[in-house]
Amino acid sequence: MHMSLRTTLRPAVTAARRAKRSISAPVLRRLADAQPRTLSAMVRVRDEEEFLETALESIEPAVDEIVVVDNLSTDGTPEIIRRLREKYPAKVRAFTYPHTIARYGEENATLAASPGGMASPRLLANYYNWCLERCTQGFVLKWDGDMVATEALEVRAAEFRSSRLDIRHFLGVNLHPDRRHLVAGLRYEDPEPRFFVRRLAKYDNGFGVCERFTSPYEQAEVGRVDRVDEPLYVHLRYCKHDPSGHISPITAVQKVYDLSAGEPVSADVAATVARWHL
Repeated sequence: MHMSLRTTLRPAVTAARRAKRSISAPVLRRLADAQPRTLSAMVRVRDEEEFLETALESIEPAVDEIVVVDNLSTDGTPEIIRRLREKYPAKVRAFTYPHTIARYGEENATLAASPGGMASPRLLANYYNWCLERCTQGFVLKWDGDMVATEALEVRAAEFRSSRLDIRHFLGVNLHPDRRHLVAGLRYEDPEPRFFVRRLAKYDNGFGVCERFTSPYEQAEVGRVDRVDEPLYVHLRYCKHDPSGHISPITAVQKVYDLSAGEPVSADVAATVARWHL
């Protein structure tokens, strides 16, 4: 980011952070508890025809609303979304985001550092916030078009609904293309906030190369944020014909993992693969 732009933005960013910190834990607790314990699934997609239908069908029983945002797909993604809207007219809400998004890595970082880049609709954080604004329920499930829920996801979602939790982190497993093993060098996706209070949640560019989730509820009160170490989804990125399509070219070259077959999948992952004919 240019120094002049950083100087211009710093007062606004500092003020926003102070405003977040000024909201007391009791006030945040009351705000969260006033929200209906209902869930919007926020799903951002681009060229996800390979697994999108299964990804959305797998979470349909666990949520009250599926907000799917298509970002200029050129494959069969729009048709899949259309079919699902017809099948679940009261639950699936579809939108189109008409800007070419900067990809994870140097594209996003370069855009953020350019004049006006932080306000660009192409910035990943701004795209995420636009999608988040389309969600109407009190809580959000952040989901992707190449993730398929295990049976445990629905159980954990119901548990979250009946709890007083504000945020729940969980992770998934990276499935090898042979469908019988995990990816050797990257068995698990990092846990991140995937269930969270919609009010006051947002994404910023704190990671530089990609968006970062922020919420005052992360520090509001001990015991209202938790983490589930049981994998709740099967991630199919490495089963796609182009696993690096969402990553900037230089970053894709730098992110070298051992993508050979690793340990055998667990029983619940095997059951998910069989159930959805993955």
